[in-house]
Amino acid sequence: MGAAAAVMGVLLKSKAVEATLCRFNKLKLTNSNQDILNTLDVLGENHNIHLINTRERITKENRDLHLLEEKQTSLCEMHAMHESSSACNCNQEMASVRKQVYELQKSTHPGFVISFDNLDFQMQRKSSLGIVFKNENVNEDMMSIMQQFHSYLPKTGDGGVDGQLFSGDQLTVERAVNVISSVANGFSPQDRLEGINLQLGDWHAAVKVLSLIYSRFFSGKSDTDICTLFSDRTLINRRNVTGDPHSSYRANRDFLFIIFKSRVIAAAMKVLGFVDKSGTPTNYSLPANMESMNKAEKLHCLHEISEKLVDEFVFQPSSEVDGLIDGVLTEQDKDFLEQQELTPNGRFQCRFPGCDRSFKYNGKCRRTHELSHDPPVEIAEDPAQVTTSTPTVPLKDTKKGDDTFDYNCALITDCFLFFNFLDAIKEGDGARIMRQYKYIMLYCKADGSHSTKYSLECLYQFFLVHALLSPRDSERFIWNRSVNNTGKRAPISHLTKTQSMVTTS
Repeated sequence: MGAAAAVMGVLLKSKAVEATLCRFNKLKLTNSNQDILNTLDVLGENHNIHLINTRERITKENRDLHLLEEKQTSLCEMHAMHESSSACNCNQEMASVRKQVYELQKSTHPGFVISFDNLDFQMQRKSSLGIVFKNENVNEDMMSIMQQFHSYLPKTGDGGVDGQLFSGDQLTVERAVNVISSVANGFSPQDRLEGINLQLGDWHAAVKVLSLIYSRFFSGKSDTDICTLFSDRTLINRRNVTGDPHSSYRANRDFLFIIFKSRVIAAAMKVLGFVDKSGTPTNYSLPANMESMNKAEKLHCLHEISEKLVDEFVFQPSSEVDGLIDGVLTEQDKDFLEQQELTPNGRFQCRFPGCDRSFKYNGKCRRTHELSHDPPVEIAEDPAQVTTSTPTVPLKDTKKGDDTFDYNCALITDCFLFFNFLDAIKEGDGARIMRQYKYIMLYCKADGSHSTKYSLECLYQFFLVHALLSPRDSERFIWNRSVNNTGKRAPISHLTKTQSMVTTS
């Protein structure tokens, strides 16, 4: 309390609290008042006495250890010179010195020798790299950031660099890619910034998906509509939930998880035929010997029940989707049959009996030639082709649907995507994370111009995995994007986000 009172007295006496705090922050304890300076000298006297004592102790122990090691080396050399002599009696002295060295090594600071004269030494512990005072909005500052990051990359024997992963949000990745592209004509790998493999941060992607879900389903206008996000927020009094997940991600995520679980439980009770929580299923008969079943059999039973729930509320029957899937399957069957009709050199044979003409592609030239025969070859009509054009929307039925049911089915579908993505990150399943990015890419594309760049970044990740990176870097890009910090099975967090060694500001 005496030191705290003295510091507060200094601040109050100087009549310039902000200026004094600024000086304290920059470690420049200066003031025009001589009494204040004397008070600060008294407060700071011997403030580092423990550090000084530790430094002297470590220095003395290492000095003594080096002297003993030198003495042991000289004794070994002397013993080698007169080892054949019968009067050699230095074995006892050597054993004594060796024992002293062994005892001193156990008490000396392990791992490295701390140097207090700015000499190079090897550290065997993690140390922070500091803060880079740059603004990534400025192109020159972003170039400096990337160059400093590149200096941390491990070097290879042939003068190259070993590529490493760097993650960030969409805007940071876009700026970094632009900077790397601007120096693509450099002479050396350092000039070209080679080895920096940029990826979209999984945490940032989760925030983006959550924001899209809230933009679709969370609105203050639905406060009076039951079974909506906003009305449920009011019902359970979650006042820390806002419409912007960027400012309250954890609160919004936890609230959405409660909503998701409640919908899944209600859907399961509907599908299985539960009247109340204490009832038994009437639409699905559980095995009589469930208690004696092993874990695999119980899991199989759970999967069957889950399939019924997903088919009922997530993958609802749709004539448009069914027609699209049938068209894709028909095209796949057709391609398989055409591959069987190829000649040994991989060309398409004319289907008129006795004709030896072949074609490189199964296109218009082949069909025109087949029609020129007498009689012409009968060609089956092609099935519905899958095109990129917008399909014709059929006229909707005039019958009014259940908006509440459709709303909650859509909410369950989006929640399945979001929490499956979080579970993949938690378990460190890189392949599942990349599969989820396919759906996230389409999800962002459907949002229109608001999420076009995020959709492009998702596509850029697949370019890296399947085309731009080497097989080794591609494997690391998929499976080294997350790490288990605690050594346990879960949770797994994104190391480059939660334990960043360099912070940009």
